[in-house]
Amino acid sequence: MGAGAHRGGVQGAPVLLHAATSLPEVPVPGVPGLVVRSALMDSAGLAAVLGIPRSTVERMAAAGQVPHLRVGKHIRFTPGHLGEIITDAERRPRAGVHSQSRGSARTRL
Repeated sequence: MGAGAHRGGVQGAPVLLHAATSLPEVPVPGVPGLVVRSALMDSAGLAAVLGIPRSTVERMAAAGQVPHLRVGKHIRFTPGHLGEIITDAERRPRAGVHSQSRGSARTRL
């Protein structure tokens, strides 16, 4: 494209090309085989990877329940943060799961 040429949008405005396939894959530390295509994710991106609502990610970050960083007023997550979130969730017992010693619906023989 020559000088003054542009691809859609307003002349002079930056053009965002959909080049997701050209972005390098970034491995997620602590989670073998999982890669993301961005060094930084916003709350919507992290929510999409985890399969949870964006509002849940934002609430957990505000409460300090998940690792994150702030760029001004914006919350961002690195692949390392994602790895920590996943490994912490695997180590933590699920809420609502009771052990046999605390009572159970199972009949004791």
